[in-house]
Amino acid sequence: LAEGAAITLWGAVTKVRRRLAAGVGVIVAAVVLLVAIPLTPLLPQWRGAALWVGVAALGLAAIVIATFIERGRAAVGAWVDSLSNTLRGWE
Repeated sequence: LAEGAAITLWGAVTKVRRRLAAGVGVIVAAVVLLVAIPLTPLLPQWRGAALWVGVAALGLAAIVIATFIERGRAAVGAWVDSLSNTLRGWE
């Protein structure tokens, strides 16, 4: 996380989009790994109904996330336009 934050800060200070995006990617990957790795010992215990309930919960979560993404497209579009204006002139 610290390295990702440092890369993100470096990209913002030097105004280089690729560095900024790489830093954000490193942060996202670190958070996913910090959450996923501690959960791996639980996977062999999931069998039968618990496995299918987990799969259904993941599917429901994906549908809810997709719904929120669809509803927020206008806000995201405005945010992307604002970000593009802010990053104008960067490499």
